[in-house]
Amino acid sequence: MDISGIFEILGKYVDFVVDFLSFGGLQKYQRLGSVSPELMSFFVASVVLSYAIALAKRIPTYESRIPSGKDSAADRKSADSSPPDSDPDGDKALTKDSSEILTHVLLSIGGAAFFHGTLLLYHWIRGGESIGNIKDTINAALATNAVYNPCNAFLKQLQRLANAIARVSRRWAIAASLVLLSLSLLYFLFIFYWIDAFAGVHGTTRMYMLPPLATMGILKIVISVLLIRSQKASRAVQAAAQQAPAADERKPSMEARS
Repeated sequence: MDISGIFEILGKYVDFVVDFLSFGGLQKYQRLGSVSPELMSFFVASVVLSYAIALAKRIPTYESRIPSGKDSAADRKSADSSPPDSDPDGDKALTKDSSEILTHVLLSIGGAAFFHGTLLLYHWIRGGESIGNIKDTINAALATNAVYNPCNAFLKQLQRLANAIARVSRRWAIAASLVLLSLSLLYFLFIFYWIDAFAGVHGTTRMYMLPPLATMGILKIVISVLLIRSQKASRAVQAAAQQAPAADERKPSMEARS
């Protein structure tokens, strides 16, 4: 295994991240007409790095020191009484984050293809500037996610830290609120990186890319709301189904007493 080749890729990846965060470095990927192997390697590196950041939850006593912020006192007490080598909360959190990362990877590629259809429709309606093909759209998605994936994993760790310190005192709760607000602003900032990446790869202006990306954002919000409602409805049905047998079991005992 050539270790020097790995460090060379990592060096290029760090250069790309710095240039990308400076709203640059995408000129050489403009309208390639094919999926860039370099961007694909950066994308894979970002997924591996995201998993590495999520693996911090496997550090012993990490969950007891930096809990998720949603567990109860009884849960924390049971976690403290568990054997030192066991970390059930960390395993659950890691599994959840791993599934989220995998889902995001799959949706990134599928979402790029769907967005290109939206972009073609917008171009057909408006006309004017020419755009690249679907492979260029995939390149833009790979470039953005190559930076977003590890940043998202790191920001989630900071969110968990903020949730933990919020329970210390009122002053710490205020500080945690400011941290969470700052993290929300950072997530909002990535919208501009998405616009800049797609505009740079397709060789168009940011204003040209804004309407189709806004359409995609609205569709994503609508789909997310529908999914949340369907999940709540399914949970309500499951809860009702679990309560029904208990009610049926109580009826015979009440009839026997009467």
